[in-house]
Amino acid sequence: MTEKFFMTIDNEACEAESGETLDSLNPYTQQVWAKIPAASEADVDKAVRSAHQAFTDGWWRHDPRRRAAALTRLGDVVDARAAEYAEIESKDCGKLLSEARMVTGVSGSFLRYAASLATTASIGTTYQGSLPGLECQVIRQPYGVIAVQVPWNNPTGVLWQEVIAALAAGNTIVVKPSEFASCSILALTEGIKEADIPPGVINIVSGLGPVTGAALCSHPLVRKIIFTGGGPAAKIIARQAAERFVPLVLELGGKSAVMVFDDANLEAAARSTAAAFTGSTGQSCTAASRVLVHRPIHDEFTAKLVRNVSSLVLGDPFDPKSQVGPLISQEHFDRVSRLVQAGIDEGAQVLCGGGRPADPGLADCPLFFEPTVFKADPSMRIAQEEVFGPVTCIIPFDNEKEALAIANGTDYGLGAGIWTSNIHRAQRLSRELYSGTVWVNTYRVGDPGFTYGGVKESGYGRECGIEGYNEMTYAKSIRIKYEDA
Repeated sequence: MTEKFFMTIDNEACEAESGETLDSLNPYTQQVWAKIPAASEADVDKAVRSAHQAFTDGWWRHDPRRRAAALTRLGDVVDARAAEYAEIESKDCGKLLSEARMVTGVSGSFLRYAASLATTASIGTTYQGSLPGLECQVIRQPYGVIAVQVPWNNPTGVLWQEVIAALAAGNTIVVKPSEFASCSILALTEGIKEADIPPGVINIVSGLGPVTGAALCSHPLVRKIIFTGGGPAAKIIARQAAERFVPLVLELGGKSAVMVFDDANLEAAARSTAAAFTGSTGQSCTAASRVLVHRPIHDEFTAKLVRNVSSLVLGDPFDPKSQVGPLISQEHFDRVSRLVQAGIDEGAQVLCGGGRPADPGLADCPLFFEPTVFKADPSMRIAQEEVFGPVTCIIPFDNEKEALAIANGTDYGLGAGIWTSNIHRAQRLSRELYSGTVWVNTYRVGDPGFTYGGVKESGYGRECGIEGYNEMTYAKSIRIKYEDA
């Protein structure tokens, strides 16, 4: 049975004015399982104006305790509905149900952190000038309506990461999920009303990027844009934003390097690294897609990693035994295949995987791709370009200087990892890595209080934490001269 989802505008569930819909395909069953609205420019205008009205009416002027209470209520509702949202997301983008449950299971904590920000984040300071009786108050204020575009690989997880600081600071939002996986975000409609969020504070519109997304990013009442996704789309959005001098937060691709030194816990490093590039079927911008291994332990570690990867179970995302699910679409499967073939053509050595699995039990779904480990040269395409699939490259190194040169030697700078028992080495290298996030003796773990974002072609701007709060506000300078000075 095909399910139907609705947009949220002014706290009301609605279809597109045109009545047009898009099909949502379950990557595992290859069946259309849901229909979503295809919003036009008119629908986007209605959503943005609703958000603008909510901002003007005073969401940002509310006592911060009222905002905090609203966000806490929403966190509780999201917690109560976590299992429902997880099942929808698993059907919609092929994510393992176990992974989806982990994501939706912590969503409420992100909103409760936002509630704490609303009441505790510093909103200003005062400076004394050099002239007698003159002082400057610098206060932080919200922008207004913020447009938020969410990717298909981790919809609800990325959504809350992107918007908690914006809502805490008093902005209102219009969210456009990816047309490839909109349903878990569209499903929030009832929860937003149940939590008694004021109408217009959170609006959700669905549709095609070139239509719905373009209308949202170019709307004259949008004051800031948050986008998570690919570089080509980000360049289009950046050009639109530049026309109106609208600031951006861009969280884009990655080619993250994990360094494994000879004093590391190799068992833990191998287990973690296997999960770090196969989690979400490798469809993660922080996937550990390059593994730099200290030459003295290269063979030992490589054998451990390959053994871990080769034992992973591919299968139905709803099956608790499954450890790797399908890719999102045939188009994406073909892209991953082309990059893997490019690695083979350039001489990279396939240590395991390399293509479609031979298991006849997976024959009904054409989108499974074997977790693949290459031994590669750092200059090869497979070690330079983001694959966004369950593919990684083993690259040996002799010393710290060489490891740093390799790790920093791509166009990306989103995530990086270091495995070592030497705290001095960990501190040294963490400061030298040109990356927005560095994990030491772990990988891809986070918290709403931890700042997140990239450098170079991985984007700019920050989400979460105090830095994320500051990103969602602008500094206003108020200069005061006292009459009796």
